[in-house]
Amino acid sequence: VKSTIDIASCIIDALAEFANSQASAEKTITMVTGADSYESNMPILSDIGALGGKSYRQIALKARKLIMQESLPSVEERKSRVHSTAMKLNDSDAAPNELEDFLAENVPMSDVLFPLLMSAPSGKEELGLIEIYGRSLYRTHVLREFDRIIDDRILKFTLLNRPTESVLSTTTPMTSMTDLTRIMSSSSGNISDS
Repeated sequence: VKSTIDIASCIIDALAEFANSQASAEKTITMVTGADSYESNMPILSDIGALGGKSYRQIALKARKLIMQESLPSVEERKSRVHSTAMKLNDSDAAPNELEDFLAENVPMSDVLFPLLMSAPSGKEELGLIEIYGRSLYRTHVLREFDRIIDDRILKFTLLNRPTESVLSTTTPMTSMTDLTRIMSSSSGNISDS
């Protein structure tokens, strides 16, 4: 078991080094024969990440972290994406669609928010960044009435709980599975209409 873990650890280290060297356009030789790109190594990492058992826990975690790290856009790409969305939010009437698309992508921004805020040249841009972050943070709620006070760098909005959608109410009588089936089938049309 110990030697298997050592071999898997060497493979992961080599793959991580290979991924880093691809990003910096260097040529390296990997331990995995026939691997011409990082993407061709993903099945190996996935297999290592899926290893079970107490003795493989650390190496599996290391493989999963590498997969997750490589699947995320780079920090610079995310900074650029968040910044451009904030600028469009400030300048355009089509911003709600752009913002909805951005939020649907689930772009992680907690590590790029503060550097962007520190480099923001104006209060307007800062408020745009804060609005994007607030909207992503409170995505499960209804946000309304955004008011920007640029000179004081204040963003005000109303936060409401999203109404719950339930097929069954507490007063719905059910005495059998047939009743439950009937209620669910009659309600399915109502759910798709909304």
